[in-house]
Amino acid sequence: MVESPPMSPARKPSDGVWEIAAVGTVALIMRLWGIGFGLPEGYHQDEAYTMMMAADFSRGALKPEGIYPPFFQYILGLVFFLAEGIAGAVSAILGPVRPVAVPVFGHETYLLLARATSAAAGAGTVVIVYRLGRRLMDRAGAGAAALLLALSPLHVRDSHFAMPDTTMVFWSALFLLAAAAAMEKRSGWSYTVMGFLLGLSTQTKYNAVFMYVVALAAHAVAVREEGLAIRHALWDRRLLLLHAGLAAGLFAGSPYLFLEWRRLGPIMLTVPLVLMRGSLRESAETVELTYINPENWRAGFENTLAAMGWTGIVAGAIGVGWVLWTRNRRLLAIFSFVPVYFVIVAVAVRYFRIRDTLPLLPFVALAAGAGAGTLARRGRIGWAAYGILLMVAVFELGRPTLLMDYLFWQRDNRQVAADWIRRNLPTGATIGFDRYNPPVTGELYGIEKNLADVGLDEARKRAEYYVTSSYWYMRYMFAPERHPESRFYRDLESKAVLLKTFDMPAVGWTNPKIRIYALRSAQAAVPRRDPWVPRPSGGVQNASDVVFLDGSAYETSNLGGRAGPDRPFERVLVSRVPLESVLIILRNGERPNAVRIESGLTRERLALRSGEVRHVFVRPRAPLPVWGALRDGDLLSAEFLRKP
Repeated sequence: MVESPPMSPARKPSDGVWEIAAVGTVALIMRLWGIGFGLPEGYHQDEAYTMMMAADFSRGALKPEGIYPPFFQYILGLVFFLAEGIAGAVSAILGPVRPVAVPVFGHETYLLLARATSAAAGAGTVVIVYRLGRRLMDRAGAGAAALLLALSPLHVRDSHFAMPDTTMVFWSALFLLAAAAAMEKRSGWSYTVMGFLLGLSTQTKYNAVFMYVVALAAHAVAVREEGLAIRHALWDRRLLLLHAGLAAGLFAGSPYLFLEWRRLGPIMLTVPLVLMRGSLRESAETVELTYINPENWRAGFENTLAAMGWTGIVAGAIGVGWVLWTRNRRLLAIFSFVPVYFVIVAVAVRYFRIRDTLPLLPFVALAAGAGAGTLARRGRIGWAAYGILLMVAVFELGRPTLLMDYLFWQRDNRQVAADWIRRNLPTGATIGFDRYNPPVTGELYGIEKNLADVGLDEARKRAEYYVTSSYWYMRYMFAPERHPESRFYRDLESKAVLLKTFDMPAVGWTNPKIRIYALRSAQAAVPRRDPWVPRPSGGVQNASDVVFLDGSAYETSNLGGRAGPDRPFERVLVSRVPLESVLIILRNGERPNAVRIESGLTRERLALRSGEVRHVFVRPRAPLPVWGALRDGDLLSAEFLRKP
């Protein structure tokens, strides 16, 4: 076998400008379209954590909290600081100066800035992959690699989030470009830059630390191409410069790493063993490598297939075959990360999440570019095959990506479900929610969370309704042996009443399937609320005949019970308000057709925490209007209006 040239022919600085401009523009448009999804609500829970840290950093509080790498939040803090400075300067010129204590922008603007930063990093990664392809391959291969990454549905999707994943891939791609330069130039400075970028990548997200294997492989290639034996690589001065650059990058990405080494050092040292094993916090306490899940191998392949399509997989297989056949050491050094990372994630973690696939995408794109370039070098027939390959890739990857961007641009599925809840569920009812669910607040409803932890029987005591999100449902049901919460969802399907389902063409972070359940049969028939006009009453019953009980008596309530010798009164449930349940006991079995709630009366009555009650359910299971706002600590009384 004949070894191929290690790099493409000499290039001019202007080479590929039009390709970069075209592919980069497509990549940026794909990642900016629909970037305001869900606003003003923020549905990605991890975005809230990112935004809080970034806001603190922008105001000078630079010490990070928690155990996660802070470099992405430092970048966002700088973006916020610069944006506020520019806005303040413009305000000073064009209008009155805003007080320093008042935020320059609203929450939506800050979130858009953070998401735009991720989108820019995603588009920048496409450009870097093109430059890396030009350095390691030819023009045709570089263009194909950049196009595949630009259209990758997974990379486009995660570029919409104010999350560190795509920014980590950006710094990792820069590190790969520096590794290619180090293999070419073999200078101490190129090694230092390579190590520094690896440090920044790791401080953006810890799983980038496995790129270290690429740095070692690049060093081995450089030593081999100099004609030295591999054993001399360990004593090479450049290896010391590589690690000096790595230390500088780790410090630059998180200065407090060294200032608080006792707290953060053990985490950094154990990360290679506990990569995303459930949660990093749990893994830092107990490190186990005995868990081997065969399903992870299948999940890893399916995730890669979803991200790059069959076009990318087939072209990538051709490219890897060409690299092995020609013994292209430089590309082999770059690709060394893939088997190491894939095996570690597939063996050492409980499940191969789809976002765990993101670090692999530049490598798959480069391999596919190598395969496409191989076709293009086969004369006219090869160029025809190359063109067909790109057209198939545009159709296969572009279609789901455009659909996903369109869904980002549309109204979020959870907002549609929230509107239905406000129209159809009685105000004051208590609703249990998963995370990543409709934006329903405690102003109109009682809110219960984490009911899946307590089981369906206990959930029925705390809430009348439950709203599930397919994100958590699929996560729990995929691995029921790991998640005892899966039993709660199985019980929901078999024992609760499904009221409404909201589905979308694509299921994911932005548009999960929403299911709304009635936990008790009394709430199974959901009435549509209409404006209520009081009717003339036949008199007022004395309020002293009414007793209020707190939530501790909730489970003894008896809807529809009749009075008798052992039960001299009938209990009627008032829709639960936030943080408390309220029971009204009607003496002598009186059944009113309306109830008036008033606040601030005698101290002998129950003190309710907060909320607003508007409906009462009585024996016929018909809603009766209740009016009167309740404030924190209010004392309650009631008047019952007899039937006319």
